[in-house]
Amino acid sequence: MWVSPVVLVSGVSLLIMSTSARYGQIHGELRELNNDMQHDHVDQDELDQRARHIQTRTRLLVSALFWLYLSIGFFITGSLFGVINSIWGISHIPVIALTIAGIAGVTYAAFQLIRESRIFLRTVDL
Repeated sequence: MWVSPVVLVSGVSLLIMSTSARYGQIHGELRELNNDMQHDHVDQDELDQRARHIQTRTRLLVSALFWLYLSIGFFITGSLFGVINSIWGISHIPVIALTIAGIAGVTYAAFQLIRESRIFLRTVDL
């Protein structure tokens, strides 16, 4: 039973890597936005809207990363409690509770990533 939270860590790690890459792409978008702000031929309302989208996407990605990291912590702690349980025979409740907390964190992060993707699509359609 204590192995199941550890198995989930590799999947969450992949989500962290892809989310970090998406977060890194925002820096390129910020540079592009900054370059566009230097030119007078660009519509100011469009620039403001792009800036708001980038700011919102950044917050969503940071939130998703926070919950993914926290979920890994829950899964690892749950596995440690599972090892302790297998050695000393304590209750399974901490393992189950921490695994459920980790799954809830990953689920919330996934919703944040979906929201970020939708905003990105709206930005592309501008």
